Amino acid sequence: MPVTQELVEGKWDCDECETKGVLGRYKRCLSCGNPRSASELQRIYFDDNAPAIGLLSEGDRLLHSIDAAGRDWACSFCEGTNRGDSSHCEGCAAPRFGGNGPPEPSDTRKFSKLEKIVDQTSSVRRDRPVPAYQPSPSRREVYTEQNRTYQEQILNEDVLPSLWKKGIIALGALILVSLIGYGIWWGFQTHDVNGIVGDKDWYHETRRETFTQVEKADWQDDIRVGTPVMPINGDGEVPGAILGKCVPKYHHTHDYVCGSHQESFQNSRQVSDGESCTTTPVSCSTSSNENGMGTRTCTGGDRVCTPQYRTEYFTDYKTVEDWCHDPIYETWCSFTTWEWNLTETQVARGTAKDTPSWKDLKPGTLDRIVKKGSWRVHIHYKSEEGGPLENYLQDLSSEAAYGKWILREPVQVSLRNMGGVAEVQRVAELEENAQ
Repeated sequence: MPVTQELVEGKWDCDECETKGVLGRYKRCLSCGNPRSASELQRIYFDDNAPAIGLLSEGDRLLHSIDAAGRDWACSFCEGTNRGDSSHCEGCAAPRFGGNGPPEPSDTRKFSKLEKIVDQTSSVRRDRPVPAYQPSPSRREVYTEQNRTYQEQILNEDVLPSLWKKGIIALGALILVSLIGYGIWWGFQTHDVNGIVGDKDWYHETRRETFTQVEKADWQDDIRVGTPVMPINGDGEVPGAILGKCVPKYHHTHDYVCGSHQESFQNSRQVSDGESCTTTPVSCSTSSNENGMGTRTCTGGDRVCTPQYRTEYFTDYKTVEDWCHDPIYETWCSFTTWEWNLTETQVARGTAKDTPSWKDLKPGTLDRIVKKGSWRVHIHYKSEEGGPLENYLQDLSSEAAYGKWILREPVQVSLRNMGGVAEVQRVAELEENAQ
């Protein structure tokens, strides 16, 4: 985006006689002759349609020289503003840097015709006290003062309460996490209560299985052909396999690319269709150069063009693979083998008053006896004093372990704090381990 800058002349209003629109080139009011003060210079304004200052005429070159002189400076004695390159006040002849004020009336300094007229027709600010000369603060002093002001602003803001608030939130979150962790830990801890063996029960299943010849069929590669071996006392058997009739059978389909062909389809593409152009709006702003002149900066006015496209449809072609599907056949065979089959089941069950026993089955030459059992004790306990009687089933691993638990004997029940039984131990066994 192009940026242009041009010099323009501002206007100021005289506070003394209220004359409006005094051109920025004048350091004195044309109506009352009062020198332009620093505050009047700060309030300088610029018309939106103010013409740019060129370099052709002598007046334009004069305005450029005013701007080239730099920022105006204010006299500390008469408060009038002066060109940036002048060493003495144009109003009272006081030196710019240091000195004891303006010269005595006998000074032979020559005044311009306009200044003589102003001196004869106006007594503006003549009755005001002349302030003592104050040197401008150094850059280090200005920086120190700004830093002190910033620190006071930070201390006066509501910073500490904000930090306290964040600290309280963080502390609260830490306490909450700690409580949750403690709750989980406490829930898995156990406490012991007294209980008794209220009852016992057992279940015995006796099965007779026979090594039987069977006919099966499978893929030839998956059949382990061999001579069967019969069991002796229900052990040492080998199923074996004797092949029967074998025939070809569909196994799977083999898919593969066996060619290709062209297919047409409608496609589209974007093609250029010229361009659309616009001119960006011009935006200008004027900043004061602090000497009656100003710099007007303008942006925009450039030509922006955007390409335009249209959709074009056409027939396109693509290569499509041709797939072939061939059935694959493998050898399917019937075969004779041997396996264990259940031929008889006898069940015995009982409680604490019954002695555990197994049903007696007589095995044949090709039979084997398989026994399967389960054993449980019923634990009665109260999770809290005065509470209801609760029952817990304790599974045992063997008949021998079942025989160690005695009806009505005391037991120690370990309960989890969050609920549920963690472990049950016989008191007699605990005492034996303690000795």
